[in-house]
Amino acid sequence: MATPRHPLSWKASRLTMKLNSSLSRTETASLTPMSLTRRSKSTAGRFLPMATDDKKTRLEGLWTRRRILELREHPVRGVFDAAHLLEINRRIFQDMPRFGFPEYRPGEFRPPVIRGDWLKYRQLESNDKIFCIAYSDMGRDARRHLETFLEAANPDTLKTLKTADFTKAMGDLYSRLDYIHPFRDGNSRTLREFTRQLAEAAGYTVDWERFNENKFGRDVLYIARDKSVNELSFPHLRDADTKRDVAFTRDSFARSRDLPDLLRDAVRPSRAIAFEKEDRETALKKFPELATHYALLDLAEAQASERFSADPRTVVNVVADIKSRMVARLDTGDVQIARAAPEHARADWIERDEHDDARDEGRER
Repeated sequence: MATPRHPLSWKASRLTMKLNSSLSRTETASLTPMSLTRRSKSTAGRFLPMATDDKKTRLEGLWTRRRILELREHPVRGVFDAAHLLEINRRIFQDMPRFGFPEYRPGEFRPPVIRGDWLKYRQLESNDKIFCIAYSDMGRDARRHLETFLEAANPDTLKTLKTADFTKAMGDLYSRLDYIHPFRDGNSRTLREFTRQLAEAAGYTVDWERFNENKFGRDVLYIARDKSVNELSFPHLRDADTKRDVAFTRDSFARSRDLPDLLRDAVRPSRAIAFEKEDRETALKKFPELATHYALLDLAEAQASERFSADPRTVVNVVADIKSRMVARLDTGDVQIARAAPEHARADWIERDEHDDARDEGRER
């Protein structure tokens, strides 16, 4: 019995016709918008995800979100190697086969592409342009490269880096893993959770959710990721038409930010977040090294209270200003202030305060 074809909206149908006409080098097939992964014409046995109805899509979103939340409470333990990556993928998508998603193979790497290229055609949410992204063939060399790339996923090494260097290292690692694209589907969610756990182990927080607030944020992230991936994949492409499409995409994204650059907006040291947003007891429980920061803050408050005893609002503003300076320094990954003696900080505060007074007197004159 034939399975009824899921009806497409007018816009989706127009996109499908546009794709089918522009991708004349592929065999005829029904493409579902948002699931446009394929191999080139020279590949035996192209992979195209089956069309999904609204109910299945809701189930997929519901259960994967649930599994990701479970991972927040009970993360995968151990070193950040290929087995760690596979286990995250297995946990997130373990429910998909029983809900009718045969394209998912939880906890399994995708098979190698014998000939041709592994591609995805993506339409951004904020416009109707279609872009091409190419990934590794997942052959023997790609799997060896995966193991090599994962050698950089060492929390002990990453935690020694200042924020700027950590951000670049994390962006480079994500881009390389995304280029390998080890799974048939679900790579993005797997890699986001993998890098989230890795960053946490290294004392950092990667706020991937900030890019999911609206369609423009999602598109900015897609472009940054895809730009970085295409730079890695382009030298290894086999199919001439693939090279043409990827070259067009590279030109289109030439002035856009790549992923390491974009992540500067999303990466912060976890201790900086705790010092800024959490109560003292909670922050100190997580990061005992912040004890000196709080001691310095108390000194600043005591001195400000003595100096501006008649103006409590000024005391509050002074303490808030000192704390914001501390947070800014923590955000760079610099914890040197935590090793400074309180009397040094007091002297620094007195010198800065007297300088501010002199500056204000000059303005009054």
